[in-house]
Amino acid sequence: MRKTEGIIQLIIGLIGMALCLTAHNKWAYLPAILMGLWAVVTIRRLPAFQLTETGQRKFQRRNVVSMILWVIAALLAFVFLRQTPYGTDGLWFMLSAYLFLTIHGVMVIVPLKEE
Repeated sequence: MRKTEGIIQLIIGLIGMALCLTAHNKWAYLPAILMGLWAVVTIRRLPAFQLTETGQRKFQRRNVVSMILWVIAALLAFVFLRQTPYGTDGLWFMLSAYLFLTIHGVMVIVPLKEE
């Protein structure tokens, strides 16, 4: 995964979280739709590349840490935010999904320590 993809994930995640926290309505879904469209458009343009064994382990580690943090964030958002204006109509889930995008984007941008 290239750093530009990480930057795009970070930006979309931050914009989505900002919309969830400020708009409290269906506009918060717009960055997720844009992310989906961006993924469809760029999927064919991405060059197929093979990761080294070390690179593959690093990539898996980033994904696992991002997923664990997302599950924790989703549980916390479900418990604490679903009855508030920040979490009604499924916005608690969108907020946690945008947090996942932000975390994953940061982890792609920041290099991991060499093994």
